[in-house]
Order: sequence, then structure tokens, then C-alpha cells
Amino acid sequence: ASVMSAGVGALANLISNPMVRSIIVANGCVAPICDIVSGPMSDRPEVYKHASWLLTSLAVEHESRAHVLANGGLRHLVKHCARPSPQFHEEGAWALANLSADVRNAAPIV
Repeated sequence: ASVMSAGVGALANLISNPMVRSIIVANGCVAPICDIVSGPMSDRPEVYKHASWLLTSLAVEHESRAHVLANGGLRHLVKHCARPSPQFHEEGAWALANLSADVRNAAPIV
């Protein structure tokens, strides 16, 4: 779990770079990130936190938004908003706002 935490944390630190977002999308990494966010957070809260930040950041650009949606990200983010922590509510709402910035995504989100 510590290797996973370090890896996901490193990606979260680099995600602001558009090239890194493109590499994540091109290499099929969106689905595993969605899987982490949809899973239990109790056994690895740092991994969960970094993965949720990755989804929020991936929802910024059109190319990566489509991949977040195609990999079940919408369902996972809604579930994320239902978590008990206000931090997760904020992150989930932010990611949903990023996804809805593209009018083509707004209807499924609502």
C-alpha cells in the first residue's frame, strides 16, 4: 500500500501539468483511479485522498473529462460526495463542477 500511496501521491503532485494529464489518459490510468475512489477508504486514506484529487484535476480539460465519464467517474464522484467527511463533499462537488463545465456533460450530471 505504501508504494501505491507514493505513486498516486506523485501523480497528484504532477497533475497540474497538461502533459501529465494527457499521459495519464493515454496510458489507461483513469479507470484504476476511478476504482480507487469507488473503493473503501478506511484501509488507505492517503491513497483515496490523492486519487480523488486526481479525478478532480482530470475533470478540468475536455479530453480527460470524457475519459473520467467513460470510466464511471460520475458515479464514483457522486458516491464520493456522500462520504462522511466535509473534505470529500468539497472535492466531489469541485470535480462535478469541473465535469459540468462542458455543456455536453451537464445533463448527465444533473
